[in-house]
Amino acid sequence: MLADWNDKKAELYVRASRFEGFHRSIAEKIQPRLKGSDIAVDIGCGPGLISFEIAPYVKEITGIDADEMAIRWMEKEKDRLGLSNINAVCGDAIGGLDALLPDAFDTAIFCFFCNPDHVFDKVYEKANRFVALITHRFDAHGDAGQADASHHAHAASIAQYLDSRKIAYEKEYMQLDFGQPLTSLEEAEEYLNIYPGPEAAGSEAHSEFVKKRLANIEKRDERLYPYYFPKKRDAAIFFMEK
Repeated sequence: MLADWNDKKAELYVRASRFEGFHRSIAEKIQPRLKGSDIAVDIGCGPGLISFEIAPYVKEITGIDADEMAIRWMEKEKDRLGLSNINAVCGDAIGGLDALLPDAFDTAIFCFFCNPDHVFDKVYEKANRFVALITHRFDAHGDAGQADASHHAHAASIAQYLDSRKIAYEKEYMQLDFGQPLTSLEEAEEYLNIYPGPEAAGSEAHSEFVKKRLANIEKRDERLYPYYFPKKRDAAIFFMEK
């Protein structure tokens, strides 16, 4: 997930997901493989959007993330929705995973969470029956080459990793809308500064980038969100039955 959450970033991210049904569409692909008796974990959960979509189909799900603000948002939202089978746990999975995981669990979900490493290995080892890993179909350059270490893993590098460990999987590709609905042009500019482009925020080049992006914003006949930045995300889901 994204790092360094704040209230506005979470608000925009959650709004975009729910407006287009992004995480709901992913959950619908995973749901047929779940059991109502499952204890599940969501590793690197951010504000817990996959956890909320999966919760109706499992006995219990624990979302784990190192960002305190994201976990506070998740706690507040689960209380608002009256969901008693969601646990939100703040902690660094990379540095202290054993203390964060339930003693036993059946299903694990990684949704756009870093390159597979010892965290994935540990969680896969402990999961009783099923692991789902959602990632980008392509690398940062839009192709299937090897991912740069600074970016999230993409489908080709995930497949290579799993093959090297002889972990059997099924794979499915999806193209999903993840555009950003916005209340005003001022909020559109704020959004572009929260999620900067290739140029450093505050630089002259970034200012030009913002101007060009604002010129391409869509105007919609939508009372609450009259402005919209279209965006599609190519995703890959790896299903691992044990």
